[in-house]
Amino acid sequence: MAHSVAVVAIAALLVLCTDEVAAFGQRATRDESTTRIALATRLQQRHVAATTQPAQGNDISALQARLRTCMEGLPNSQQTLEATTLLVSEMFQQYAAYDAANRNITARIIAAFHRRKTPNADDVAEAKRQPILEMNRTRDILSDAISFCEKGTAHRPTLRPVPSSVNLNSASGYFDSGDDGKPYFFSGYNEEPTPGTPANVSELGIAFFSVSFDPANVLHSSIEPDPAKVATIVQKLDQLVAVGGQTQIFLGNGREGSAVAPEQTAMPKWASDQYPELVENVGTTHFFGYDIDHPMAAKLWNATLSGVIPAITSKKEYTDHILFVSMANEPGFKRANSTFTFAKFKTQLQAWYKGSLPKLKAAWNITGSLSGWDDPHIAQGMGYKDFSDQQQIDWQTFNMNRVTSWFSNMCNMINAHTTKGIPLRCGAKYSNGGSGLATWLSGGLDRVALAAIPGVADCDTRILYSNESHDKFPQYPVGDYSVDWLGQAASMDFMKTVPRPKKPVFDAEWHSVSTVGYRNADLPLQYMTCATIFAFSHGLASDQMWYWGRDGTLSRPKFSSEFFGADFAMSILTQPQVLNGYVRAHTLANAFATELAALASADSQIQVMYSSLASTVDAQHRNTQLSTYAALHWLGVNVGYLPERDVGSGVAQVPSVLVVPAVPFASDETVEALRKAVAARTSLVVVTSCDSSSPANTFSKDLRGAQREPAKLAWLKDVPVIQFPAMANETALRQVEHALQSHLTPLLRCHDGQGKASYGVYCRSAAATLAPSSTSSSSSSSSTVLLLQNLRSTPQTVYVTQPSGQHLKQAINLLTGAEISFPWTMQPLDTALMVV
Repeated sequence: MAHSVAVVAIAALLVLCTDEVAAFGQRATRDESTTRIALATRLQQRHVAATTQPAQGNDISALQARLRTCMEGLPNSQQTLEATTLLVSEMFQQYAAYDAANRNITARIIAAFHRRKTPNADDVAEAKRQPILEMNRTRDILSDAISFCEKGTAHRPTLRPVPSSVNLNSASGYFDSGDDGKPYFFSGYNEEPTPGTPANVSELGIAFFSVSFDPANVLHSSIEPDPAKVATIVQKLDQLVAVGGQTQIFLGNGREGSAVAPEQTAMPKWASDQYPELVENVGTTHFFGYDIDHPMAAKLWNATLSGVIPAITSKKEYTDHILFVSMANEPGFKRANSTFTFAKFKTQLQAWYKGSLPKLKAAWNITGSLSGWDDPHIAQGMGYKDFSDQQQIDWQTFNMNRVTSWFSNMCNMINAHTTKGIPLRCGAKYSNGGSGLATWLSGGLDRVALAAIPGVADCDTRILYSNESHDKFPQYPVGDYSVDWLGQAASMDFMKTVPRPKKPVFDAEWHSVSTVGYRNADLPLQYMTCATIFAFSHGLASDQMWYWGRDGTLSRPKFSSEFFGADFAMSILTQPQVLNGYVRAHTLANAFATELAALASADSQIQVMYSSLASTVDAQHRNTQLSTYAALHWLGVNVGYLPERDVGSGVAQVPSVLVVPAVPFASDETVEALRKAVAARTSLVVVTSCDSSSPANTFSKDLRGAQREPAKLAWLKDVPVIQFPAMANETALRQVEHALQSHLTPLLRCHDGQGKASYGVYCRSAAATLAPSSTSSSSSSSSTVLLLQNLRSTPQTVYVTQPSGQHLKQAINLLTGAEISFPWTMQPLDTALMVV
């Protein structure tokens, strides 16, 4: 019976979709300038004009009318959530009309995603289905909005507008609103604004854009910056300032060439012609089209920045709207073949091996003779050939140092050109997808060293609605979870705890809907709320969505030269429930920013030791590292990361609970500090491992790879060892729970009714001082915030125990206004934020 109803509904909406094409499809396909104007009109004006539309059954127009009528009974300040849904529904009426009238384009886009040159029957069928699904989900979000609106004003949050200004709070690592002093989470998409776009999407609360440039653009014909090119960059910034938008200034670095991705060097043609080795001897990189060690690279960038930075920092209204400068997009430096890089590498090797070629030959296990320090075998050691573990340590250590130096110097160069003397914040957007907390493609990124550059933690992260891991190091069984959560959680916990002082975590390419290779054409309504709140509770400060597949709020898809429109297929602007969920979830997150910031900022009761070197050269360590975090995540307390070098240097003390995921490399100072802490019983140190050999290898080498004397590690015999199964399943959780539970003190304890942590239920609690608007009290009060999310693929029953030992009976879900009774049987994706 349910199936028959669904078929009837789809058939009815197919007719409706056809009618919509007749009604306004010509406008959508003929001239979208009128659409741009309509979508820029204030919502209230549209509400008044549209109230006379007749309601006909369960169609979109009738639901919109019902929602408008309900909204009239709400105070203006409480209409935002419903207004968002109304605007999304209007956008998707137009989108569905366009997609229905242009199914041949949609079919080509879907085929492009599957890397087919021409659509097959499946692509055509999916293109036919898309506008129907868009209308179905538009109906669903309107129905949900009506239900929420009809509940009235009880338990509705006080919503906050986009702030007129923000200030970096160095203590919390958040940008606080200049209007009310609370953290504010910006949302946006990682593209430059086209004329009029910021004003259009600002109605959705989207106010975070990118403004980009590179030497090829600014130094078009000579080493002198082109004033016209600089003026164009300033004009884009003016557009954002006019609507109160914020921006990242994005420095383009080109990209490596491939069969489908044309090479882009980021360097002007005249410079490439004059210095061909600048763009030819690049090695293997990711999104870098030139040699960073070539002297002209820094010279050309300095000339570029000398023209642009003074212009965009000439006014306070500009600097107030520049959140940071992103120095790179997912950089990676896997191999190098530059003569300039080799000269530096050779000098470093000569220092390490004290000028002895025989010592290097033995350490690298090179067969045959070496003709000298310019021998090709040594050049092959720059990522092209794996001679030995020691050679990998040499190359990766050198590579990380040279890349860190490039970005550190780049940030200094940027700030040498500011006109007001106020430094711009810097970031280098490294990818958190596909490689755990290793560097991108073993690409020279020392996460700990980069965290020391003043600015923001700039990244590209993914969380996907999938029951299997999309990480290169899968750490949990297929089917356990409804969400692929591990990479985002671990990397954001790293980025919020490692920098000192704290830095805002900006995900400038948030893959929560799709990636280059992953798509889901019909994501659940609850998914975006779950993913968004999960990210903010792990320390996310702001994000830009990937992929925004239409031109602002217009209907036509965008097309890239290499992939046609492949990125648009099944992206956020083909799914009204996802766009609606994204915007509403950010609106709610900002309403409860104090609560979410308190959860993310609570002290990490567990810290995991992190080694940049081990994460780069030791695959088994990477497995253990992620498995360890995946098990610890469910214990109900925040998990942080502690760099090995911070212990050795004295920057950080050994914490009360330190988990060491079989780190093979450590300095003598780190080993001694840990030995003293264990001897004094001031800390619990636990070694975790995914294979039988790892425990014996823990701290077995120094940072240059030299074997450590066994006597210096004798104290490790008193350290507990947890041997994980092949993947971090529930067995792994029980192992860490048994070892650590008595040392942990969550404010509220979540469990399965038998005293065990609920596997797959994310539980965090924290103390927070909340304003009256967030609680029922008449003045600010100290309260306990509780967040519960079920990431399992099956329902989970959860009990919550208070410090008194009493079980929590009831609480209000601040996100929905609904009352929750405990024990609570949570469905997959259920999310509740509560004040207890």
